[in-house]
Amino acid sequence: MANRFGKRMGDSLFVKMSLNLRELAQLAGVKSTELAEVINDLEEKRILKMMGNSFEIDLQKLR
Repeated sequence: MANRFGKRMGDSLFVKMSLNLRELAQLAGVKSTELAEVINDLEEKRILKMMGNSFEIDLQKLR
């Protein structure tokens, strides 16, 4: 998804998506509640930032 819809800017990857949480969970093969927990955890750690129909991943913090 990142290669197709993403754009790298410095240490961040910006991805535009038109999927809701349920659809994204189906693609990942997990329950929506499980995905929501992971997203919340990554947001608390400031690795992931959700912004409406897009999100930003801090690649430096993933390492």
